[in-house]
Amino acid sequence: MNAYLFDASSILNIVKNLKEEALDVLENNYTINLAYYEIGNAIWKEVVLFRTLTKDEAIQFMMDLINIIQKMNIICIQGDLNEIMGLAIEKHITFYDAAYLYFAMKKGLVLVTNDKKLFNAAKDKIKVLNSREI
Repeated sequence: MNAYLFDASSILNIVKNLKEEALDVLENNYTINLAYYEIGNAIWKEVVLFRTLTKDEAIQFMMDLINIIQKMNIICIQGDLNEIMGLAIEKHITFYDAAYLYFAMKKGLVLVTNDKKLFNAAKDKIKVLNSREI
């Protein structure tokens, strides 16, 4: 059985689509510590830019997501900054996206992303899936 590294976009999509069953997919799999910040920013956009959530709904959604993420294996990016930056420059992707790709490669994990640019950058290096394929 494969172990998966989920980026923020895939975590959000899985939680939105699967609701209570999302934990069955995400638990004991991997993400990186940047996912907290990326997910927080995505929820902020839903309130401030798109006005699809209220402040209270956003806070509750964030707390629900934190509870799910805490059941995942969280990879900290502390010591690998040079390698991540090199990959970001080589692949012309953001540092955030390069961090997901780098750790999927380093740990032999299947990367799960709904980000088309990251998906395309990763597909020649590792196995990569869209969250709908899980």
